Amino acid sequence: MKYLLGALLISLTSTVHAFSVYEITEPDGFPAFAENENILTWGNTNSLGDAASVSYSFADSNYSCHDSLTCFSLENFMPVGYQDVITSAFDTWASVTNLTFNEVDDQSGNIVLGGESIDGINNVLAHSSTSYTVAHNTIESISYISTNSIHFDDAETWSIEGSPAAGEFDLFTIALHEIGHSLGLRHTDDLDALMYPYYEGTNTLNTDDIAGIQKLYGPISTVPEPSTYLLFLVGLAFVTGLSRRQTIQ
Repeated sequence: MKYLLGALLISLTSTVHAFSVYEITEPDGFPAFAENENILTWGNTNSLGDAASVSYSFADSNYSCHDSLTCFSLENFMPVGYQDVITSAFDTWASVTNLTFNEVDDQSGNIVLGGESIDGINNVLAHSSTSYTVAHNTIESISYISTNSIHFDDAETWSIEGSPAAGEFDLFTIALHEIGHSLGLRHTDDLDALMYPYYEGTNTLNTDDIAGIQKLYGPISTVPEPSTYLLFLVGLAFVTGLSRRQTIQ
């Protein structure tokens, strides 16, 4: 049986290709979007490929969501250690692209993670809900992701061990997938990719996932740390000076 991983992006359309990203249609009567891409990322001044910083929070005991849904803290049903596993999932995305994540309290994060009674056991395991903002004036329009929530189904049995037993689901894998949605990635038709819509036990990012996230936020910067660069210049100057002295002799 295949288990579904879900994503909901409010009021958006999309074009599907190898990896796919969230895109929006330019509103009637407004000038072209400033970034000239209509692809959603975090950062209200970002263009495609720019770095971004995103905060996240774990829902507390007072968590609630839309009136038609039943939502609550992950502490209600997740095994001990779930927060470290989810934090590791954020770090995995940050290891391949220019994203910085920081955890904040009081459900004030850009991304809020909680539980929900979704649809019972062994169907939809989790889903991500993303909202966006279009800021516009007479000169330009900017579209960007503004809020996100990730909900895990409380009817499932969650594992944090990395090798789930029968009837259990790997929290790291599914958190990694849903965080991908929260960052602007849709499902892909690549069966080997983490962003494939069905749970296949994949617990790492493949080339398709990395290509998608780097399209949104760019590859990891390779610029040396200032101290490293300074040491390099000092060493180069010394070697150059030594070489000149040897030549004069």
